[in-house]
Amino acid sequence: MLSGAVKKYASTYINNENLHIDKGMHVGVPELLHFTTERKMPMAKIFGSDSTYLFSSVQSLDMFKNTKRNDGYKIEEDGIGIPLLKLEPKKVKDKTSGNPSENDKQITSYDIFKYELKHISESPPYDMHDIVAKDDTSILYKVLFGTVIKEKKNITDTSDDLNINEVTKDAVKHDQKQLKKKLKELETQKKLDEKALYKQHKLDAKRQKEQIKLQIKLEKEEAKTLDRKERRALEKEIKLKKEDMERTLKAENKKKKEEEKNKKKELSLEKKQQRYEDKMNKESKTSKAEKNLLSRHKKNISNIKEERNKETVYTCNFGQYAYNPVEIRRRSKTRRLDTRLGDNIFRWTIDSNSLIDDKHYELCYIWPGAPTLFDSFNVELQNYENRTAGLNDTNLIIGHYTEKNNDILPSYIQMTGEFYVGEKNTSISLGITNIPALTVLLASESLLVHQFEIER
Repeated sequence: MLSGAVKKYASTYINNENLHIDKGMHVGVPELLHFTTERKMPMAKIFGSDSTYLFSSVQSLDMFKNTKRNDGYKIEEDGIGIPLLKLEPKKVKDKTSGNPSENDKQITSYDIFKYELKHISESPPYDMHDIVAKDDTSILYKVLFGTVIKEKKNITDTSDDLNINEVTKDAVKHDQKQLKKKLKELETQKKLDEKALYKQHKLDAKRQKEQIKLQIKLEKEEAKTLDRKERRALEKEIKLKKEDMERTLKAENKKKKEEEKNKKKELSLEKKQQRYEDKMNKESKTSKAEKNLLSRHKKNISNIKEERNKETVYTCNFGQYAYNPVEIRRRSKTRRLDTRLGDNIFRWTIDSNSLIDDKHYELCYIWPGAPTLFDSFNVELQNYENRTAGLNDTNLIIGHYTEKNNDILPSYIQMTGEFYVGEKNTSISLGITNIPALTVLLASESLLVHQFEIER
């Protein structure tokens, strides 16, 4: 582990040198993410309190430190010096323990409050509100921005858990195709062997005929030198010999034909036998491949169920915004959070290989179709088996959260973190007025990330 001083320096280095916000007008990026500027929003805690405050600017936090010591808020133009949001964790007693100590209390939800500054002639923002401060022209209200409910997610079995999915079927089809190719090669080789054998038999018969003709020719030449009687006897003998040789040759040819016929029959039987053996081997190998892939498929199902059963879901309804309900899904194993605002999905994630700072989160926009924690069980399983469940390096970075403390000495109000985010705004406000809705929502999520790190 790095020392506190080194980590503090590393955190400062990351925030000063490596913070990056994608502002470009990328094709396919929603209009609300076409940022024109950036905003740095510090977080702070008051000594003795579990709550965390978030400010719209560093200047606002500095002014808050000077006014809050008097237990009051000084209302300035634009609301500078007043926190934008406040997060309060709500604790309930653990029913499994009879000890009423504070350590036995569990956090089940979070209240997020928003401070709003309105002219004295304007109506209050909502039915439920507290008046924090007022002067001759303005009233500062504290309203419940939203309550975030924390719950563990239980996964039920799906109807097609044990079916071989498309990935598994493709692998089995590949094996069948290879076996079919091998069988075709064997059949082709057997046909070539049969053709070569027939050609050899034909050549042998031709050579025997030529030898018979040559022998008869030699014997005729020899007979010319004998007298008439001897020649007739010899001619008769040659004739008988010739007929005998022709009968022998005919018999041999018949025998060869029978042998060829029997050989073809044997080859046909061998071919059928080979086909049968190939079929049995193919079925055996296919069955083995299916069993292996099915076993791997079941293991993948078990792994995903285990991960999803460790998933925590946070839901919140923000009354005045159109992104309801806002949902955050978190898996402790990867320290990754996916959040859905309307039709858009964002991801909070750390660099797991970072040796400098393990409390620096990037907030990214996830392209439609990329794997997320909001995918159904079967979609996540298919992505897992295709090995596409990793993070997409091309996602747009729209914000950063870092645990950060710029205060050299301990103080009553201590800076604890910072949220750096892109913003689409034509007029920049250092106070709590004129803050875009998306900035407020993402800032509330950064407070939750900050709280999760405290709890961890």
